[in-house]
Amino acid sequence: MVASAKPKPPAAAFASFVNLQHRRAQGCVQNRRRVVGLVAALAACGILLLLKTNKRDKWSIMKSPSPEPGAMYSLPHFHEGQCETEIPAELDGRAFEFVTDTEAPQETGINSLMPQKVRFVDASKTYDVTKQRIPYQAAAKTDEMLKQEYFDTKSFMQKELKRDPRKKPEDLVTKTDHVDVCTSCTNYEGLKGALHGTHVIDITNDRQLFYDDYLVKDWKNIIRFVNQPVSQDVVMRRISNEDGFLADPRCPCSIMETETGFKMYFAALLSKQLTHTNRQVAVTAYSHSKDGLTSWSHPKQIDFKLWDQEKDRTIAIYEFDYLNRSRRIKYVAGYQGDAGQSCVAGSEDGVVFRPLAHKSDVGTFYCNKSYLARAGDTYIVPLYDSKRGRELVWYREDFGTKSGWREIRGMHAAEINRTFEEMDRPKTGIGKSHAKWYLDRLGKLERFRRQVYSLTWTEYTPGFFLGLMTVLEWGKDMEEEIGPNFCAFERDTANIYLVTSRDGVHIDDEWVYAQQPLIPHGVLQKDWNSGFMMSGTQIVSTKDGKWDRVYFEARTTRHEKRMKEEGVIAAATFRKDRLAGLKAANKREASFLVTKTLAVQGVALYFDVDTAAPKSSITIEILTTEGKPIPGYSGKCSIPIEGQDGEVGTRWINPKLAAKCQSPYTSLSHLLQSLKHIKIKVRLFGDAKVYSFRFSSR
Repeated sequence: MVASAKPKPPAAAFASFVNLQHRRAQGCVQNRRRVVGLVAALAACGILLLLKTNKRDKWSIMKSPSPEPGAMYSLPHFHEGQCETEIPAELDGRAFEFVTDTEAPQETGINSLMPQKVRFVDASKTYDVTKQRIPYQAAAKTDEMLKQEYFDTKSFMQKELKRDPRKKPEDLVTKTDHVDVCTSCTNYEGLKGALHGTHVIDITNDRQLFYDDYLVKDWKNIIRFVNQPVSQDVVMRRISNEDGFLADPRCPCSIMETETGFKMYFAALLSKQLTHTNRQVAVTAYSHSKDGLTSWSHPKQIDFKLWDQEKDRTIAIYEFDYLNRSRRIKYVAGYQGDAGQSCVAGSEDGVVFRPLAHKSDVGTFYCNKSYLARAGDTYIVPLYDSKRGRELVWYREDFGTKSGWREIRGMHAAEINRTFEEMDRPKTGIGKSHAKWYLDRLGKLERFRRQVYSLTWTEYTPGFFLGLMTVLEWGKDMEEEIGPNFCAFERDTANIYLVTSRDGVHIDDEWVYAQQPLIPHGVLQKDWNSGFMMSGTQIVSTKDGKWDRVYFEARTTRHEKRMKEEGVIAAATFRKDRLAGLKAANKREASFLVTKTLAVQGVALYFDVDTAAPKSSITIEILTTEGKPIPGYSGKCSIPIEGQDGEVGTRWINPKLAAKCQSPYTSLSHLLQSLKHIKIKVRLFGDAKVYSFRFSSR
């Protein structure tokens, strides 16, 4: 990644002038709209000087759009009371998504970039999901705002960027062939196969979530939304151990529920006095809590064999129950070796860890020659795919350009040629490199807009993976005003997004491009969660079956300054299986979805819904594999689910009470045991929301 940006003149003079105008206006500005009017006019002149173009179409800088209030990303920040941008009138009450604007000029190469635009959901059409995905509800931004993002990203080409101060490893060969291909497109091709490669889905008793399009065949007037957490609180601040040493907690961090409560592993600096100079070196400590939220015990440091105390050696730890059969290891961890190498360790008790590698495979000095190679910072994630019985490792991949050997942060998914237990044997290596990609859906200049900072995974149900993608937004852009009462940072900060995968390799990252983070930021810079964020390793589903928790590091500073001030670890709590769901795009129009063919096992059917809002309801219809309603179990015979917020059993009108509901099947149990293969049609009315369904054996 490139270092801090220094604009060339006259951009520097322009920025100074804008800042001066803002400072003069601080004492008298009463609302955001006045400031935007001033800066918008100045920006039109400034952008002309920043970018050179000979085009004279609608994408020319000469015709750059005037931004809506709150749209100018290059604006200085506003004061308290002006940070909440109103939803533009043209978006209010309408369902929409962001799509790539194919009408814009097509560009290729390292300086390519495509803009996004708003597309409203057409409530009148029925779509095949393999041809038109269910849209993801996007952030409240207009076309003008999205175009401004496009121009802001383009402006990075006219800035002087310092070279990466990190020294390139001598044995590293920088490859730039990725510049000629869309790496995200390769991921999406594999994703489509993972989502729709199977026409008949074997359904177990696990809850089936509508977090992606895997279960759906057809849909009409539907949109996917992401929920806000029920609560979001700091769970750990600076903490001292039994000897009085202070621990400044941060991620990488791993949290798991035990028989007696919760155990957290976290990166920490243990010292008598925390200063800015020694904050850069960390160890891995662990602590216990009964509820996972409060009263954490004094931290203790893990015992890592061959650990180099003089270097930053933090590890991301996962617990794998399937490894219990051998008793050799139960915990597998990824850690950064020498020269940024990606390495793996194991432990039987979660306290004493040893490298899971043979010296012939990782070199003679603390994993300085790993078969995984670079990059080992942030997270190295060991992932077990229980459905396919394979071990994967996800970690950072450096993508170089002429501007820098590690300018673009990407990801690498590699399958190991041995089980985790056998990785300390000779000749362990990568059996298959499944995927290497970075965020370039919109073109190669997208590297200035966003980059993957880290990616962690949880196998939520067999073969279904939920990921937490931390995305660095507008990295190295330090132009925003700083002050406790200024709005929370939007640039050189990081957001945490929900991503999914059906094969552990290809990911669905639509929430990133919808600009809808899973974890909300604070409003003002004085808020504890106003700046940099980084996710923990797992989504923790509590054993009581009530909650899903996302633990994360949060700071009040930008990414570049994150180690200069104290950080915290926090938890966002969601109702179980309700990170995201489906609802009607236009609640005044008919909406429904039809599943793919389901091979079912069970005698009862339950849906997790929210129909508590007035005039909201859901009806369930059982169809044949040809899509025809089964007599007695059609929508007309379905008893509407109304006034409910939780899991509800499906019911139909008793055929003895209505001749139209006569059926050859005496009960739903009889139907399911007789047919084995069915489809389900879900109709949503009003503000109804549906999250998941499951079949039960009783």
